[in-house]
Formats: sequence, structure tokens, C-alpha cells
Amino acid sequence: MFSWFLFIILLYNGVLSDYYSNRTGESNKVNFPKLARRRSIVSLIFSHNDSNASTSAANGDSNVSTNVTPCRWLRGFKHQNKMCRKRKGLSQALLIAKHLAVVSCKEQFRFERWNCSYKKSIFRKIYRETALLYAMSGAAIAYSIARACSEGTIHNCRCARPESNEQPRHHWKWGGCGDNTKQAKKITENFLQLKRKKENDSFSITLNYNTEVGLATLSEVEMKVCTCHGVSASCVMKTCWKRLQPFPKVAQKLRDRYHSAILPSPENTVKQKNLNKRKYSRNLIYFEQSPTYCQETVGRECTDADNCATLCCGRGFEIHEAVRYKQCRCHWKQCCLDVACDTCREIVHVYRCK
Repeated sequence: MFSWFLFIILLYNGVLSDYYSNRTGESNKVNFPKLARRRSIVSLIFSHNDSNASTSAANGDSNVSTNVTPCRWLRGFKHQNKMCRKRKGLSQALLIAKHLAVVSCKEQFRFERWNCSYKKSIFRKIYRETALLYAMSGAAIAYSIARACSEGTIHNCRCARPESNEQPRHHWKWGGCGDNTKQAKKITENFLQLKRKKENDSFSITLNYNTEVGLATLSEVEMKVCTCHGVSASCVMKTCWKRLQPFPKVAQKLRDRYHSAILPSPENTVKQKNLNKRKYSRNLIYFEQSPTYCQETVGRECTDADNCATLCCGRGFEIHEAVRYKQCRCHWKQCCLDVACDTCREIVHVYRCK
């Protein structure tokens, strides 16, 4: 009787539960840290995909229309909601960033096992996918804000002042209105609270680091844009400024980093000072091997037999004939759909996983 009473007391105090969880390697303290159980902004971005999301957002179109009430989707996040409402123009920039992240991620991974599908389990541990989503969100927010600054649609953020090692030559000079990437990164860091305090646990340190990788990627897609001056556009003199390339370029670079992500060895504790070393420079970091995602590939379309071999997880694939239409100049009258022959019909082979 006394032994059963002692067993209940120990179980109530959590002593036995911790003991058994440590033996089986399923301790909640390891797999589900306190931060992971809390909903994150990144999870919110990818879990609420507005049905009116336009693919033009993926090309950096700032005129994306949406029925979502500005800032209302940030309920539950006191700091972000307040910042969204207080700064004029930020709400629209965040909605555009939301669309950029979701649309571009799905486009980049549409022929891979994980096609940027949302699952709550992705945010309970740090998989490759977790690292990618944090980097993609950070990059999309900073990208959208940088564009908004150059367009003058966001309060207290102006055009960028060129800061380049490349010196102007006699036939061109710096000027114009560049995308303010530098200030956009600062606003994004404030919005996501990346430098709110010094984190001590590897989980939060790594998530913040992966977000910073996304921000750093923007510097790699800046290009010089110039406009000519002179009689009849003779280009006697040019004015140049820095502008970000379309966001799919950013997403493509992050997809490459997803495939080259680093899994630190068990003896290497992830600390803030270690992440600054060249070893981890701009590489995404993850802690857990990803699931196979094979159940999600049933009926999915692949590009060819080689892609199907990977995507279909060995289940095989089927080939179907389909009719598709595209804008082109037809060479044969039988493929024309109108008199001008601007729309063509073609038979294509579609590969689908069993």
C-alpha cells in the first residue's frame, strides 16, 4: 500500500516521468523546448495563405490587393501588432511580404518531396524546412520594406544612399532612388525582435541565425540600374542606383542553401560566437533529419522520369497525355486556335506519381 502511495507522489512531482522520458530519449525539454511550443511569426506567415494571393507578388509587385484587414492577422503578437499599426505603410509591406514568402517558396519546391507545405510539427524542431522558412520569411519582410522605402509608401524610410566600393566613372554617377536594403534590415530585425536580448539556448539562437541568413541574402541580389542623360538619349552621362532583383532570385538562393544546410555534430554546441565563424557563414543550420514526406507526393506531378524516381519514393509513376495552350506564333495551321495564330495548342506528356 505504501509503495503505491509513494509511486503516485513521485509521478505527481514529475520525477518518474522525467526518468522514463530520459530513458526513451523523448524528453519534452529536448524535443519541444518552451520557445517551440509558442506560436511564432514565421508559423503565422505560412499557416494563413490568403486565397486572393497574387502570383504577381512573387515578382515584387507592390500593388497586391487582399481582403485581409491590415495588422489584424498579427493578433496575439503584441510587439509586432503595435509596430504594424504605428508605422504608416508597414501593414501593406507586411502583407506583400507574406505573399512573397508563400508563393515563392511553393514555386521553388513544387518538384521536390517537401513542396513548402505547412505542418505544425515543422516548428517543434529545427529541420531543414524550419531553417528555410525562417530565412525565407526574414528575407521577404526585408525585401518588401526595402521596396516600400524606395517607393515612398512607408513612413520614415527613404531612398538608399549608395555605399559601394565601386567608384563612379567619368560617364556615370550615383543618384536616383535605390532600394534601402540597409534600413529595411534594421526594421525587420526590430519587427522580428532578433536582437531583443541575448539568447542562451541553442534553439532560439539558431532560429535567429537562420533568419539573419535570409536577410544577408538580399545583398547578393542587388544590381546596378542606370538611366541615360543627353540629347536624344545619347547616354553622354548616366545616373545609377542599387535595386533588388525580383524576389524569386532570393528564393532560389535560399533553396540552394536549403540543400547545403549544415547539421552540427553532437559535440559542437551551437553558440552565438560560433555562428559568426566562417564555417557557418551564410549556411542554414538544422538539428533534426527531415521526414521523408513520401505520403504527400501521391498524385504529384514531376518534370521527367529522373525527377519522378526521387519524388515518387520508389512507388513508380504514370505518364498521361494532356493538351496545353500557350501564347506563341504557330508554324502549322492545325495548331492555331484563332486567325492571328497567337494561341497554340500542343500535346504534352505529364508525369505523375502513383
